[in-house]
Amino acid sequence: MKLTSKTVSARITEDQNYFYISIGGTDEPEDIGITLNFKTTINGFHQGCSKVASDIANQFDTLYQPHRGIKPVRIKGHSLGASVGELIAEFLCRLGWEIKSVKCYGGFGVRKSEPVGFTPGRYRAGHDLVPLLFFWKYKNPINHHIPGDPDGKWPTRFISDHNAYPWRKY
Repeated sequence: MKLTSKTVSARITEDQNYFYISIGGTDEPEDIGITLNFKTTINGFHQGCSKVASDIANQFDTLYQPHRGIKPVRIKGHSLGASVGELIAEFLCRLGWEIKSVKCYGGFGVRKSEPVGFTPGRYRAGHDLVPLLFFWKYKNPINHHIPGDPDGKWPTRFISDHNAYPWRKY
């Protein structure tokens, strides 16, 4: 199942224990507009990502509402998808969903305060600059550092893992 808002899409899969939401990074030129819309919402969130995340979270809740409170959710995203994914988790948490894990690879800060109800794993590799965007405005405490980029394939490796095997290694 694929849910979309603007040009960002979230792939939904499930097994008997969990729902998995995987969100890719910047794919289309229009995605830059989402990133650059960094005004702050009334809730203290990045406005561009907040709109997209809210749309996707509401679509998910509408489709899978009978499973709310029964089957937890795991979320994983890369770059823009990591930032949107963190806010999808926030909105689903507010709707009553249990968030089992949130893995953010190379995402930029999207909130003024830390989330309640889940702790995102924020990953930054070597010299990836995306997590440093908007550092003066939003919190983005990186809690996992991936050493350097010895083979020059860090983004490719995570994007291909993200698309082909979203949860096999987690």
